[in-house]
Amino acid sequence: MAQSCVPCYERPRNFQWYWKSSDEKWEEYLHVENEIIEDAHNERQEYVDIDGGYKIDLKQQIQQKSNSHERWPIKRYQFDKHLTNVQLREDRFSPPISISTPATVATMCSDKEILGADDSLKYWLNEGSLDDIYQDLENADIKKTISDLIQESSDGIIEEGISIGEAEKARWLARQLNNVKNYGENIQFGTNKVPSEIGKTLINLFTREPFFYVHI
Repeated sequence: MAQSCVPCYERPRNFQWYWKSSDEKWEEYLHVENEIIEDAHNERQEYVDIDGGYKIDLKQQIQQKSNSHERWPIKRYQFDKHLTNVQLREDRFSPPISISTPATVATMCSDKEILGADDSLKYWLNEGSLDDIYQDLENADIKKTISDLIQESSDGIIEEGISIGEAEKARWLARQLNNVKNYGENIQFGTNKVPSEIGKTLINLFTREPFFYVHI
């Protein structure tokens, strides 16, 4: 099985790709870019695109800006098997955690400046059951499987990624979901029985640094 088809939570993480900036400092590629380049490396591709209009030349070990002569060296570092490349997401995990209370939720739900006229969001905050909300809003007359929803999510991620200029990250994220989509083929949405393979994949992707985190 190709490495890119292996569920992301089962992949080794003992590698890191770097690029050399103009001040001669080696900078780490962030999580999803690191995985995109590693997939291409494992599949023996010569080139791979990353967001920002950059092309990675794996044969010559350089990063090049499209329609430009600018080039930056790249390199791959292999860690020992028992080590990983886990990078701390300071913006997400370092700040103190604020505890929500029923009072704060009620305040949020009554704050029109925050919620505007979005009745769906108010319903979500008040009811708290995403399964029930989705069924009420989208799934009332159509019996969808978890696999169907994974496909919808993948399509939505790609659409959003293209709209904000991060199409390559979006395509990689969508591929990871599609790699485990088959586990939900015969399971109707709303049964609260999410296959562990899909659950692990969702957690793995969310705890990286994909673009959709800042939109949630």
